[in-house]
Amino acid sequence: MRVNHGKWQRWSTRDVSFELPLPDDAEVEIITAGNTDLDDVWLGNQGLAIASVSIADQAIITPSQPQKRVTVIGDSITAGCWVNGRRPSTDYRPESCYIGLVSDALGIDVDRIAYSAGGVLRSAVGNVPPAAQFLSYLDAQTPWHPSIMPDMVLINLGVNDRRFARQQFQKAYLAFVKQVKTVYPNVPLALMVPFAQTYADIIEETALECHTEFVPTKNWCQSFTDGLHPDQQGSLQIAQHLTPVLAELLNQDQQ
Repeated sequence: MRVNHGKWQRWSTRDVSFELPLPDDAEVEIITAGNTDLDDVWLGNQGLAIASVSIADQAIITPSQPQKRVTVIGDSITAGCWVNGRRPSTDYRPESCYIGLVSDALGIDVDRIAYSAGGVLRSAVGNVPPAAQFLSYLDAQTPWHPSIMPDMVLINLGVNDRRFARQQFQKAYLAFVKQVKTVYPNVPLALMVPFAQTYADIIEETALECHTEFVPTKNWCQSFTDGLHPDQQGSLQIAQHLTPVLAELLNQDQQ
């Protein structure tokens, strides 16, 4: 949680509740984070959510002003896993991974659909199915569709599909891009190459075939926690590259 764009403060969900003193006029942002690969988020109701917020009797709570909105469909890197180290949950940083930093830099809202280890062919951890199935559900029981259309959709998938045959990936990726275009009709779509450059050529070909934007990422990240997940320095490097690219794409959409 942070107040008025200040420093992020962290609390453990093991604590039953906590109180946060606020100034007279405060913008409060909250992120839930910390599911590990062992949590059954798809079948076992083990996801994280905000159950309730209580305020003083004299206080007034109002929604923040709407901003440009980008939906990012990704995996553990987009979710912010392993940014601060190798400890599950404790070292996850959704607020300061690459897309969290870009969100702050551009002053936009970001919706993330991201599951650890998931891809267009590979199932994610927590019994989550591949992207074609998880796109339209919150969990195994709950269908989902976007209630507010974003200004842009960004797909950053593929690195977890690296052990599948190229032809398999190409077919599944193309089908998924078409599915996303159906779920988000008339919303600009950008296809982003994974930072490990997995299937970069196929993703570029798909962008041309589907008439979407293409975001190359070669040499964007030079610092990793484990050779695959960007650490905090790597996240900063990516954000420095992606921020102007995404700004141009959003402005291009408005012209």
